[in-house]
Amino acid sequence: MKARIKTLTFGTLAVALVAFVTGCLPFPLGDPAKSQVDPKLAGYWMNTADDEREIVALYPFDEHTYVVEDVKAKKEDNKWQPQGPPSVYKGWLTTINNVRFITLEPLQQRLPGASADKAYPTMRLTVDGNAIIVRPVSGDAEQIKAAKNAAELQAVITKELNNPDIYSGEGSKFTRLDPDVNSEDVQMIFKQ
Repeated sequence: MKARIKTLTFGTLAVALVAFVTGCLPFPLGDPAKSQVDPKLAGYWMNTADDEREIVALYPFDEHTYVVEDVKAKKEDNKWQPQGPPSVYKGWLTTINNVRFITLEPLQQRLPGASADKAYPTMRLTVDGNAIIVRPVSGDAEQIKAAKNAAELQAVITKELNNPDIYSGEGSKFTRLDPDVNSEDVQMIFKQ
């Protein structure tokens, strides 16, 4: 995976919605033009570790895709501070055998002069009450590395859907934020 690309734990939603360097795939999973936005996913989500937070905003862009912003924060002088500007992605959902994935396309890949090598952080999403468990698909998995195009990638993920070897770790839990109650956390997206 290219170190130049910041990825989401939620990928880090991704994870992203945690940095998902191993969650980047060389081809996108699914077709954004055929995807449908789930309005229940729109909003703000946060993953919290001891002294780190990751806040992800999912904005529906149209009926097919989201704009995804991901910002990481650390506690400094007893106050949460953003650690750089948000990473910004185009995101879309793909369902395979009732399992939902989100694929992210870093928007800087669309700029003129961007590298021809593309990377697509991709995460398996599991809704857990008022939270989402985000588990990155590992671009380092042998099965994934063998795929030569997007169709082969989808076939591999379909076949290996429940194989833990194609995922990185157990996943990260992102809890929905209420913009009125969690306004300080939500504002970190806009501080940059």
